[in-house]
Amino acid sequence: MGLLAGLRGFDITSVKPDMSRKAKKMIEALKKEIGAEGAELITALKGKSLAASGLYKWASATDEYYDIFRMVEPKKQECARLQKQSDTASAELATTLASLAEVTEQLKQLNQAQKIKQDELDILLKRQAEMARKLNAASKLITGLGSERIRWTAQNEENKVDKVKLVGDCLTASSFLSYSGPFNFVLRKKMIFDHWKKDLIEKELPNKDNFSLQIFLSNDVEVARWASEGLPSDELSVQNGILTNFASRYPLCIDPQMQAVSWIKAKEAKHNMKLLTFNQSDYMKQLEMALRFGNPVLFENISTEIDPLLDPILEKNIINKAGVHYIPVGDQEVEFDPNFKLFLTTKAQNPVYSPEIFGKTMIINFNVTLLGLRDQLLNEVVGYEKPELESTRKTLIQQTSANKAEQRELEDTLLSELSKDQGDTPLVDNEPLIAVLENAKTKSDSINEALIVAAATNEDIESNRDMYKPVAKRGAILFFALTGLSAISEMYEYSLDAYKVVFLNALETSKKDNVLTARLRFIQEKLTQLVYEFTCMGIFEVHKLMFSFQMTTMIMDGEEELNRDELDFFLKGNTSLDAVENKPFKWLSTNGWKDAVRLADMGGCW
Repeated sequence: MGLLAGLRGFDITSVKPDMSRKAKKMIEALKKEIGAEGAELITALKGKSLAASGLYKWASATDEYYDIFRMVEPKKQECARLQKQSDTASAELATTLASLAEVTEQLKQLNQAQKIKQDELDILLKRQAEMARKLNAASKLITGLGSERIRWTAQNEENKVDKVKLVGDCLTASSFLSYSGPFNFVLRKKMIFDHWKKDLIEKELPNKDNFSLQIFLSNDVEVARWASEGLPSDELSVQNGILTNFASRYPLCIDPQMQAVSWIKAKEAKHNMKLLTFNQSDYMKQLEMALRFGNPVLFENISTEIDPLLDPILEKNIINKAGVHYIPVGDQEVEFDPNFKLFLTTKAQNPVYSPEIFGKTMIINFNVTLLGLRDQLLNEVVGYEKPELESTRKTLIQQTSANKAEQRELEDTLLSELSKDQGDTPLVDNEPLIAVLENAKTKSDSINEALIVAAATNEDIESNRDMYKPVAKRGAILFFALTGLSAISEMYEYSLDAYKVVFLNALETSKKDNVLTARLRFIQEKLTQLVYEFTCMGIFEVHKLMFSFQMTTMIMDGEEELNRDELDFFLKGNTSLDAVENKPFKWLSTNGWKDAVRLADMGGCW
């Protein structure tokens, strides 16, 4: 009870949290003294002393408060510290937010400025790409057209001069197309240059001095294509090709050597050409089909008369009905295709046609020339002696013709694109033109390289072929000696095909030799012998000596061993009309003395 007496004097208001240990000791002492716990202790204390019960409650509350305080106080301190940090962070956050707002505004302004600059950059990049494209296009234009600039500039200057002279040149060309077909090469040349051109000069009509029918009416591409189709490349044959293709009337070819027939067949084979004769019972039906579908037609071996049923076709009496072309044939009108072509040929060497036929057709003299026949026979010789060389030559001709044709087509396409109206579109923006130009440039370069190689190869081939020209020349001379017999009698007419058989026989039967000069000599000797024997089998005895003389003089003339003055004297004597005096003997005739004087003047043995 001493503890309880002591508690009565304890000031409860003075209790602090650090007094918890004393309170606990007091509680433990009370429990030990009374011998009870918890609520029983409080009840016991109330029964003994109300003040002790209150003290117990206070001590318990103080202890509990201390335990709670011990946990809460660090948290309060931590909370105060964190609150202080929070206030500091809030202040910093406010400062940062203010700075952020300022930076955000600056960023917004910068983004707007960036968008403006980006738009400007996009425009500049677009312009740069456009300028690069135009620069590339301009480079392609300069590169593509640069190679043609010099040639086109020179050609333009020539065209300016030629334009003035077109009057005389067109007159000459139209006259050639209208009138020169029936004549041989000598007469054509005389007509054009000795008469027409001279007349133009006298009348002071502008015309080109170095006028060429081949250049004016055709081009190298056409001539090369004709050569690849079998037409000889001599000037007369080229003229005949021009007349056949460009004359306003359908051609009637005088073709005893079948040169025109072979060429026309090769040229028109890809167009499904019809071969007809007037002896066929259904030739009119075949002709009507060709007229309707535009197929070319070749009439072979016609006589001096032409079936009158062909007159509307020859005269081109075309009728246009509702946009469709018709032509009267017999008692009906047949639909006419503008692609239709008509060719007529005859084997007669010197046929006689009426003026009506001359007016309806273009009569073309395809009689072979010495130069043209020499080229044909050269092909035969080289084909027999060097077949691989001839095969290479033919292939090369075809390739060259195709390349030149493609080159001309590319140039025409390019010029066509350049001449088109571009409107307001600059040249560098014309993408189709640039594509055409680039394609043309690429192909043109490859074609030019191929043509250069072909030219070099052709030069080698021609140099090898030239070694065989003496045989071809001898063969051409002998053929013309043979055909000259037709002036004696119409029976003495020989075809080129029959002569080629003799020519090939000479190649086969002549003596072989590894030395080329000896081999060529053997061929010439054998050919001369076979041609003489072949001819003598078909002529009268009285004409054999004359043929021998003709053959000999022509061979000597071809070899440039013939003195024409001596030949003229041998054939004609002294044709001078001047009187000759000082005749030494009376028994000597006047003409004999004139001949003797002429022979002495010629350096004879008098």
